[in-house]
Amino acid sequence: MPHEDIIPAGAHRVRKRFRNEEDIRYKQKVPWKKRILDLENKQILERTPLGWLRIIGFYLLLYFLIALIVAFWIVIYIYVILKPGRPVWLKSAPGISIVPRGMHKIDFHPHIQTEIDPIADNIDKFFDNIDESSRSLKVFQECNRDSTWGYYKKEPCVFIKLNNVYGFEAVTYDASSELPDDSPTELGDLMIQYSGSGKIWLTCDAKDEETSPSINYLPYPYYDTNSDMKGLNRVIGLHITDLPTNQDVTIICKVWAKNIDIDMKNRGNGHTTFTLNMRVLE
Repeated sequence: MPHEDIIPAGAHRVRKRFRNEEDIRYKQKVPWKKRILDLENKQILERTPLGWLRIIGFYLLLYFLIALIVAFWIVIYIYVILKPGRPVWLKSAPGISIVPRGMHKIDFHPHIQTEIDPIADNIDKFFDNIDESSRSLKVFQECNRDSTWGYYKKEPCVFIKLNNVYGFEAVTYDASSELPDDSPTELGDLMIQYSGSGKIWLTCDAKDEETSPSINYLPYPYYDTNSDMKGLNRVIGLHITDLPTNQDVTIICKVWAKNIDIDMKNRGNGHTTFTLNMRVLE
């Protein structure tokens, strides 16, 4: 055979082929309208109706099984775990808060209008928010003879609100013999003075007995659970007189019911604390 020279055709590069490379190239060439609706291959969004039916059926079955499992455990919780006679949704005890809102230390000069007006406005706004503005002036009339809720007359009023917990039913102390050992003597005296059942009692005392002012509860020293427990029925006014001047006077208020725990570590859990400092020129 004659000898033939091999002439190189140039640089040669070996390129790795990837799977589905032809499909990718094909899809890049397919118009976007055909990707949405391909009548030739009977596809919608690149899947056949049977393919879509399988996917939809799978997820419907998956979510049905999840709902079935959740429903099963709810039934177990209601009929097996919960004790008979207890509510389905357990409610925690309500806390208490003070008005004026956000002022756990009330520092004021009675003769300076720019200091007492914001306090009075704070209280007015609270009663407006619960739609009891006009009624509050009658129920707490003794507190507001100076139109500043007593802060101008040096007889400030602070209001203790029992917060609302939907579904909570208080178990009340209806006899002094039921009171816990750590209850104040004042509470037993109040129960004798205001006899009857269904009362969540409120007591307030100065932290330091030497600086203790006089406290008058308005309209009563209790929240009456026999009422609808709405609006002013959840509010007790503290008319504070004989308040020492130019010093911090800390008042601790507690609510008393058999199923309301008093946790002194957390303000609002069965008790609340506020401090008054009435400054006068000497």
